[in-house]
Amino acid sequence: MAEETGLLSDLRRAASSIKRMEDISSEMEIPHEAAEYFLKGLSILELIVEKTDDTSNRWDLGVGYIKAGDRERNNSKLYRAKIFYLKAADLFERLAVSSENPAFRRTLAICLGRLGGLAKVNGDKQQAEEHYRKAL
Repeated sequence: MAEETGLLSDLRRAASSIKRMEDISSEMEIPHEAAEYFLKGLSILELIVEKTDDTSNRWDLGVGYIKAGDRERNNSKLYRAKIFYLKAADLFERLAVSSENPAFRRTLAICLGRLGGLAKVNGDKQQAEEHYRKAL
């Protein structure tokens, strides 16, 4: 147990350092570098979620997936955006089932709305409608 605690502590420190590097890159207006740091931090958060059953870590990971999806969508990388939104939707759906916290359901609806928007842009009106209906 002490080894796992040490590992989690190391992961959290690494994530914090990477977040600082992302912030510095953003301040220096180096968006590509900031995006790389963001994705590295997201990978570390995925490891933390694997090692713990902490709802706040899963919430943070889901929000991170949404942000990653938004970044990819804004860069016209729609397939990559869809992957991140699907990951977020899956995570928030599991959180909504396991908790009565309405924020999980609201955030799931946001993910589904974004998936619907991507489907609409790609000309898949049926898929868009399915996502929108599920969001209700």
